[in-house]
Amino acid sequence: MSLWKYYHDIGKFNELIPDRQQEIIDAILTVEYITAWNYPSMLATLIEKVSTDELAIKLLDNYLSNATYLDTDSSYKAIQNAYIRCKDKDIIKKIIKNCKLSPAHRALLGMKDLTFAEEDMGLRSLSTVKYAPNMIYENKYAPSKEAIKNLPPVMRLNMFETLLENNNIAYNVFANFTDPEDFKAMLFGAVLRHRGRVEIIWEKFNEIKNYGEEATIVISYTCANCGKFDISIKSVRARTETGLNKTQLGRHLRNKDCPLCGAWGDNVSKSFRCSEE
Repeated sequence: MSLWKYYHDIGKFNELIPDRQQEIIDAILTVEYITAWNYPSMLATLIEKVSTDELAIKLLDNYLSNATYLDTDSSYKAIQNAYIRCKDKDIIKKIIKNCKLSPAHRALLGMKDLTFAEEDMGLRSLSTVKYAPNMIYENKYAPSKEAIKNLPPVMRLNMFETLLENNNIAYNVFANFTDPEDFKAMLFGAVLRHRGRVEIIWEKFNEIKNYGEEATIVISYTCANCGKFDISIKSVRARTETGLNKTQLGRHLRNKDCPLCGAWGDNVSKSFRCSEE
């Protein structure tokens, strides 16, 4: 059997006649199809498009109850789509918690209003892999102090390494650790054998602890024609410099010559620095 004959129809599911829709639903509910490489992506699309939450829940439950492997972007997208569309979020969480596959549990961190037990389950699952699912970052998940302190020291270290492996995090994942010294003591006091790994996490903590805060970027120029002058622009923090640096304007100010007189090359000397005040 092959799912290919349904692949293109799933994208236009709501335009199909009812008999064809039911044929696709029956195919996706067929356990033998679950091992197909394209099954998770087709499931994720179908969960978005079916007419009722009940059917979306049935599709997800069938998948998580029968899958033998569950660690792909499409797998997490199927879970995320079900969570987003279904009004009863607790049913989705229950299906995930009942799944025998540990990778499903880390999807909990992509959801709101977690209990302590749910967060603990998600963090323990996250600590076993190198990369976190995108849905965790899309949820802007930030670990609670209580859940982190409940983890064994090495598991805690593994979890932070996984969460921080993504270099494009656009928010402060340490938002619940308002006291840097408290975080430092918790981090350094538990895993002395892994001091090098701990120091890397501490460095990243200091890089991103101020994500999203208002800041002013100051670009200082020294031009042979115009003299010394500064340009100040309001922005928000992103790592140790403001997010402006990654915008088209920021790159223009960094790479081009004098913005006042247009002089360039040997006709102008300039210095560029970016600081936050």
